[in-house]
Amino acid sequence: MKINPISQNLVYRKNALQNTEFQPRIFNSGIDLISFRAKESQAKIYARIKAAIAEKESGEIKVLIGKNRIQKRVKELAKEINKDYKDEDIYMVCVLNGAKPFAQDLATAMGKEIDGTVKIKSFEGTSSTGVLNFKEKNLSGIEFYDNILIIEDIVDSGRTMNLLLSKLSKEYPDKDIKICTLLDKPDARFPENKDLKLDYVGFKIKKDFVLGYGLDYYEDGRELENIYKVKFK
Repeated sequence: MKINPISQNLVYRKNALQNTEFQPRIFNSGIDLISFRAKESQAKIYARIKAAIAEKESGEIKVLIGKNRIQKRVKELAKEINKDYKDEDIYMVCVLNGAKPFAQDLATAMGKEIDGTVKIKSFEGTSSTGVLNFKEKNLSGIEFYDNILIIEDIVDSGRTMNLLLSKLSKEYPDKDIKICTLLDKPDARFPENKDLKLDYVGFKIKKDFVLGYGLDYYEDGRELENIYKVKFK
């Protein structure tokens, strides 16, 4: 069965990379996301993904956003966020697993650390269940901060992000919560999520299925430094 390119399906596995801690700062410990730097060569990973997509999807992949453009935009976002918050503390939450490389690079460019992580699931197969399940949640020390920044890899239908935003808003009603996403697919937004506000957006893209830089194809390809789109035949 072919992947629905409208809804980017991120399936999280129990054997995902575990988080490790830095030395404590302020009230909690910064989190090391274990950077997704490839142990294999980019060419080898690309060849494997290309072959798999050709076989399973009768499709092909091409570069959508190159690594230099990605890193340039990450630095621009970091500068914008730092300017907006000035000297205010921000509790930075990374949505696992796809946002790991983006969150790591963004935090580094901001001169900060990732404070917390959430691992969520609202999909079964390629369809959303409409129910948000926290598979993992590490938000230690969040109560000491006034501002929360959710860092996500991609927002398409908006359902998962709306559910996450709603849940965090109920749990922490006194916090100012903002969203930073690397990719936004506005044309894929479900009608009930049209009003979802994304405060910081790296790139707006079409309703293509994309992979690389944290985004996966059946748990593979996250280590690719470019972002690729899949062209289905």
